[in-house]
Amino acid sequence: MRTLVVGLTAVVLLAAASFANAASLQVQSGTLGVQVSGHPCSGTATATAATGSGTTYSAVSITVPSGCANRRLDVTLLNGSTVLRSDTATVAGSGATTVTFAGTYTATSSLTV
Repeated sequence: MRTLVVGLTAVVLLAAASFANAASLQVQSGTLGVQVSGHPCSGTATATAATGSGTTYSAVSITVPSGCANRRLDVTLLNGSTVLRSDTATVAGSGATTVTFAGTYTATSSLTV
């Protein structure tokens, strides 16, 4: 029984020493930064099939709002969730921007740009 009391006393003393050390730890404050960004070219874009004939085309003509001039334009042509073609162009200063794909696609009403 005496051994149990001595053992429990040792555990209590070690626990008290641990809490005392933790209580004396210093905490330093830091800073938290936030970055807010908006859509660089708000508005609606329109897309039409370009460079081809019938239902076979190799490009898409994109018209975006005037504030988007000289910005990068990433275009992905989808059939449902399947990527058919994808490419990048720099938006023209005015008018439509033509994005030419490596390969052709068949224009159907199920495609999404």
